[in-house]
Amino acid sequence: AQDGLRPAASDDGPLPRPVFITGLPRSSTTLFEQILGAHPQVHAGGEIGAGLRLAYQGFGVAQAMKPVVPGSPEVTTFAHRFRAVLRREGTDAPVVTDKSIMSWLIFGLLAHALPGATIIVVHRDPRDVALSMYRNHFAPGTHRYACDFATIARQIKRFRRAIAHWRDTLPGVLHEMRYEDLVTDPDAQSRLLLEAAGLDWDAGVLDFHKRKGLVRTLSLAQVRAPVHAGRQAAWRAHGAELAPFVEAWGDDPWD
Repeated sequence: AQDGLRPAASDDGPLPRPVFITGLPRSSTTLFEQILGAHPQVHAGGEIGAGLRLAYQGFGVAQAMKPVVPGSPEVTTFAHRFRAVLRREGTDAPVVTDKSIMSWLIFGLLAHALPGATIIVVHRDPRDVALSMYRNHFAPGTHRYACDFATIARQIKRFRRAIAHWRDTLPGVLHEMRYEDLVTDPDAQSRLLLEAAGLDWDAGVLDFHKRKGLVRTLSLAQVRAPVHAGRQAAWRAHGAELAPFVEAWGDDPWD
């Protein structure tokens, strides 16, 4: 449905400017958002969820999505309604982040309809992602694949295939970052994160954990402490339990 869409030619769209942060559940998208949210020009919107909802309303749900026609009234309506949602966030910040997990399904539409939008994709070692998915409880009815290691493996591969598609079809639009790089070198990676989001450097983002405010995800404890390298490779202590995931993963290389 999104074949042939091109990113918006102009980067001077109306404010606030959206920055989409997405990745698999438990890949630390909340941590990346909280670093950005500590910037004085940014409001951390959390999982707003309006993009996919409005796309489904305007173009159809999932596989029933009809082709998106560039410049059509449906595209204009989508952009207008999404901008209105950002303004209703109740802030006059020029940049609003949206870390809705499933926005990767509509990267083509987002890049085409929203001039100035930034898309940041967070990657993490799939073994750590699988372990964290499996041992956490999500809201009922969401992420139902997370109860089985083989199904988790298939979902991670599905996500990676989608990102590879958008990387090829929207060159230069996606900014991909790795959790392991961030915890190894927080200063340098925070600078790259702000650069990807089109923001000037502000040292205050390194103190993101001191910010007040509501965090509505399972990552609450993580974002109330400084970044440290001890958070990576937790899967090593659970090799036996992860055996079904490793088997389902197959011969694909690890990161």
